[in-house]
Amino acid sequence: MASIFSKIIEGSIPSVKIDETENEIAFLDIMPCAEGHTLIVPKKEVERFEDMDPQDTASLMVFLHRIAKAVSSAFGGVDYNVILNNGVQAGQEVMHVHYHITVSYTHLRAHETPEHLVWRVLV
Repeated sequence: MASIFSKIIEGSIPSVKIDETENEIAFLDIMPCAEGHTLIVPKKEVERFEDMDPQDTASLMVFLHRIAKAVSSAFGGVDYNVILNNGVQAGQEVMHVHYHITVSYTHLRAHETPEHLVWRVLV
């Protein structure tokens, strides 16, 4: 069965797309933990990182690098986290390799909105 990310890639589920190449896509997380929370997803559906082809992995890392730089720049050069939850026990909820880019929580405290306050209480 196709993952929700595959459905986003094929266009049957809408998303706020940040960038796209032949092999990767970046879009905003539908349930962000912070403003600008971006997902980096290979278009080829693979469940675990170590099961990706080396060439696809290299391409994904180049794309991840470019998008991370753009996300940081969009928030004034702020620090950020790059997260991979690889497997259920590591917190992976969508069984399709993906990276999360989230900007520094410390940076967001100075610019909080009500949505950020709710997130802070939940953490």
